Amino acid sequence: MEGKYPGNSHQRSKARKSEERIAEEVAKRLQQMEPAPGAVAVPTTTAERSLTRSSIEAYVFFIFGGGYAALTAFGIPVNFYIGVILSGAVALCACHLLWKSPWTMGWNRLSKSAGTVMIVVGTIFLTTQGYSLTHRPAGEQTSSAISHLTTMVSEIKVSIQQLLHQPASISVNIPPNPPPKLLANVTMDSTILSLNGVSLTQAQRFEFPITAGIHGDELRFINSGPGSAKDVLYGAYAILVEGANSKKSEESGFATFKSWWPIHQKDKHPEVWLMGEKATSLTEINLTDKNITDIAANKLQYYIFAALQWTDGAGRHQYEFCINQRELASLTGIRRAGSECVGHSFVEKSIPKLAADKRLY
Repeated sequence: MEGKYPGNSHQRSKARKSEERIAEEVAKRLQQMEPAPGAVAVPTTTAERSLTRSSIEAYVFFIFGGGYAALTAFGIPVNFYIGVILSGAVALCACHLLWKSPWTMGWNRLSKSAGTVMIVVGTIFLTTQGYSLTHRPAGEQTSSAISHLTTMVSEIKVSIQQLLHQPASISVNIPPNPPPKLLANVTMDSTILSLNGVSLTQAQRFEFPITAGIHGDELRFINSGPGSAKDVLYGAYAILVEGANSKKSEESGFATFKSWWPIHQKDKHPEVWLMGEKATSLTEINLTDKNITDIAANKLQYYIFAALQWTDGAGRHQYEFCINQRELASLTGIRRAGSECVGHSFVEKSIPKLAADKRLY
């Protein structure tokens, strides 16, 4: 006996008693498992085993959770306390899995405690959100997805019915005609000729022979409307050009006039002319006896150039005027007043907007 139970007498006695208790417990279990007399032993299968605790928890959770989700989807108000019970059940299941799951058996107590705190905080947050949703004021829209969809479909149906019963109407929007632009008409009004400061009469203008002295030409301009003219610039210039009366000599004189124009306009401020407003530009030139002889011989040309610039509803414009006061080579020595030029007489053109240098185009 000492060989079977090593140790002192006390230890051997204790070991024997433990062995006897285990043998008795095994005998009782075997006796309970034996079938009754006359009974047929039926083998126990896996399908007939009772549910474990985790399975029961899962079934209970899914039964209550599914019912809760179904009621919410159909827009049926759900009691707040049922939501609290379900949230608590989910939290308990999560904590049980955290502490007893085979995947977390190796975690220390600090990690498991931190996870438990996170589950508790999430449950509290979920409960407060549920309280705010279930205690909304009366008449406020429910959060049911199906009720939202039903409401939207009903609104679309009503809109379609209204469109089908509404009589068709065709409207044509014709934009109103824009008001007509009020354009200005700035042009030459009249000319007054003078000799040594004395104005010539209408008869003298055609019959008075050209003589030496200071010849003046006063050109008058007018805006005959109906619109107003803005940024108006004007001026006249007399010049003698050597050569016969031709387009070449006229272009040479106009080039000199074009160079003189910015100097003349430098210190002038553009004006505004209303309908019927007039202005005058005076130019003078001193003709000598030799000039008179060369003019009569068609060796010298006596040009008077004038120009106007203004802006109206159609843009900016330039008007040019040119006369050649050369006496025709004749024995009578009679002046032919207002002999027109070839390229720059009564010419109107569109030009760019007023430039800083007030140039002539």
